[in-house]
Amino acid sequence: MMCRRFMSVVIGATMAAVSLPTSLSRAVDKDGADLPTEYAGFSAAVQNNKTGFGNAGTSTSNNEITVGAELDALYVSADSSDLYIGITGNLPNKLADSHSIIVLIQTTASPPGNLSNVLNVNNLEGIGGGRDALARLHTMVCDAAFVPDKAIVFNRVGSSDGANNTNYMDAWNLADGSKYFYNANHSSATPGSGCVSSCPLLTDPGPECIMSGWIDATNTAGVTDVEADDGATQEANAATAVKGCRIRLSRNCFGINDPIIKIMVVLATPGAVSNQFLPPLADGFDPTGTSCYPFGEVALPDLDAMPGLQHAEVNLANAPFDTAPNFAAGNGTGTDNIPLQWGATLVATQRLHTCFGNAVAGGTLTLTTGGSELNQLFIRNADVSPSGDYLHIAVTGNFEKNGNKVFILIDSKAGGQNTITATAGYMAGWAGRKMDVGFEPDFAYVVNNSGNTLFADGIDLVADASTFLGASAVPSVGGEMSGGTNPNNNLFVLDNSNAAGVNGTPAATLGDPLSATTGFEAYISMTELGVDLSTGACPEIKVMVMLAGGDGGYLSNQCLPGLNLGGVVAPNVPNLEADNTPDPDFDFSDDAVENGAFLGIQYASYTARRLGDLTGDCCINSADATKLVEVLLGTETDLQIKYRADLNRDGKNDGHDVKPFVDRLIATNPCS
Repeated sequence: MMCRRFMSVVIGATMAAVSLPTSLSRAVDKDGADLPTEYAGFSAAVQNNKTGFGNAGTSTSNNEITVGAELDALYVSADSSDLYIGITGNLPNKLADSHSIIVLIQTTASPPGNLSNVLNVNNLEGIGGGRDALARLHTMVCDAAFVPDKAIVFNRVGSSDGANNTNYMDAWNLADGSKYFYNANHSSATPGSGCVSSCPLLTDPGPECIMSGWIDATNTAGVTDVEADDGATQEANAATAVKGCRIRLSRNCFGINDPIIKIMVVLATPGAVSNQFLPPLADGFDPTGTSCYPFGEVALPDLDAMPGLQHAEVNLANAPFDTAPNFAAGNGTGTDNIPLQWGATLVATQRLHTCFGNAVAGGTLTLTTGGSELNQLFIRNADVSPSGDYLHIAVTGNFEKNGNKVFILIDSKAGGQNTITATAGYMAGWAGRKMDVGFEPDFAYVVNNSGNTLFADGIDLVADASTFLGASAVPSVGGEMSGGTNPNNNLFVLDNSNAAGVNGTPAATLGDPLSATTGFEAYISMTELGVDLSTGACPEIKVMVMLAGGDGGYLSNQCLPGLNLGGVVAPNVPNLEADNTPDPDFDFSDDAVENGAFLGIQYASYTARRLGDLTGDCCINSADATKLVEVLLGTETDLQIKYRADLNRDGKNDGHDVKPFVDRLIATNPCS
């Protein structure tokens, strides 16, 4: 009788209200768009710091060398101590989407047995666009006789006005993915390092490992972007380039002891491999139309199946400098002339037009700059069925497509880790860090945008186990992931179009974090999180979101909830960077350290409730029936209550919600 009475009350009220449906946010569409509207009433945190990971946007510069990238000619020389590589061409003189010159070398006639001509570069140490560009070549098939064991990557990062460009060099041993060292504009050689800027190295200053280099990015000669020009024409064009990239490698350090090496150079980004190879691809593989890829926009090339050879064999005994020393002071300036310095050591010349843009002097250039920021955090849940309940986490903002990681730490049950001990997956950089008092995360979900592909990993912190959940295109709709192990059908989606929100440092003002409307959405299985609402419990779930680089060892200043909450430093908290060895690991519970960065609580709390629980007492009973009537009549305006009253999940409060409510009322045996 009680249930019938409830039903009569609700149905009667509905008949009066059914012609006046109350719109909620739009129906859930999982596309990362219009998040403040879709998640209205469920804001859990708002950013209070300008981003230290770059502010996405566009700008225009006049009378500039426009962005372009090409490989014109390859020169190789050596002496008893060093290998010298000269590459005419250019990388963009402005912010480049991690355009990278990748040099692959087979240093010995007998490479390690775990290597083959099919590149295995998925285990590379380190971070950054150069590393990700090299990783883009994973599973590329090289010529059958070419088994590279070393990789050198050269790229540039800088400001949109070109005033603060930095050259980067990285080197890897491909047998195990280990890095030799990381180089960023060092001015002189030191043990375990080298120079990238002006390189006044006449002789090795000792037995240490030397890696040095320079790029003059002002080249406007060489191949053009005219695809109609034949190979002979572009080869002649390529011969006119004199500026480019110069690299010096210690033969002892890099194991270049055999007189003969094999070498290949390719231009790539984390999201694309160009047609610019040295030695060049055959003329018949010159791309046409808008596509830059003679082998398809997704597939990697099978160089072994292509005509000719895309690697060169060089006898170092026969490749001396015509003019030496090559790296004398002053040779790393804009007057650099690689053909003059390398002389008769030419190895290969380009024959294909550049499809990565032709650099032209004196133009108007519209620059799109990348960046990452976290503006606002939303948390809610929707128990659509006992086995289909998901925690919804949304963040307005944008993720630079360079592989920077966004860590979502979730405390959903007892027994988590207040001090992180897990090292699985991307958690290695977090081990030893202490969370705020009362925050003991059980799970971490790590997402990153690499070359406009969104990747997601799930980590059980207690079990110290990581699972690759899958990947999806950016942008996409639906959030379905592919290529991973995702038994609970977790969904992740990114709309990366945001250019609003907080400003980037060193801007004078914070900007408006509430102005960002697009960003990231995650639907994470409550079953996976160990949460069961069917018993009537209303568990508290705690969430922390942090933007970081690489494996999380380097932390940004973009945390939700924010850093220095209520303090006087915000919005100018700098990137936290890495834990300060030998000081203790970061301790988010200690408000006195890191110049007050950890002031306040760096986690948000959310109480999960069932749909139909409109009074918040964790029951579905007569009080909820009364509240549903108020929602349908329009007298109840609380957005969270209206959301939980949308029982059929169509984005409206109307008569269609009555039957699902009554079904739940009966099924849950209402408590008093």
